[in-house]
Amino acid sequence: MVARVVLRILEGILEADGYTVVTIIEAGEHGFGSAVRTALAQAKAEGEPFDILVSDIGLNGENGCAIVAEALKEYRDLRVFVMSGADSHLLTDELRALIAGFIPKPFTTGDFRAVLKPSIAAAQ
Repeated sequence: MVARVVLRILEGILEADGYTVVTIIEAGEHGFGSAVRTALAQAKAEGEPFDILVSDIGLNGENGCAIVAEALKEYRDLRVFVMSGADSHLLTDELRALIAGFIPKPFTTGDFRAVLKPSIAAAQ
């Protein structure tokens, strides 16, 4: 329940900043990795590729780092932001070098914007 509330708050922040937001709350039988791959491919096919990907490291038993690493291999221009509390030790130095930013939990909406804003502004 708390995760859904936080997710809705983050959606609101990104939408207020002018982004169209695609949210994956429940991944279904194939998991979050499959859901992320599908969303990224569909957006690219429609001519509207994602600008950013925000992911948690811990995703109900799945490894968010593996999902992020896979997305970055396929979509090199994608700016990826990773958030985590207890699982931050799973974020390797190699992956840290590839992501646009890390958001440690707990965080405020100001913290979230502060991590995203410099990278987004530089890309525009």
